[in-house]
Amino acid sequence: MLQALYGPPVPGLREQYGLTPSGAGLGLSLHFAGGLAGVLAFNAVHARISNRGMVGGAGPVFHRGCRR
Repeated sequence: MLQALYGPPVPGLREQYGLTPSGAGLGLSLHFAGGLAGVLAFNAVHARISNRGMVGGAGPVFHRGCRR
């Protein structure tokens, strides 16, 4: 259902970035696939690292991202 909400932004993306309809659709599909891959990767990493390790590692990563 969430992917169905991606349809309305396509004309705006095409206009703003000069994309073809297939290019805009491909970009939105890759965004959806990346979200799915992120969930699957998180589960694979979380199986090896404890909650404390995940939170402890997220702090420095978050801090580095905020500095840029």
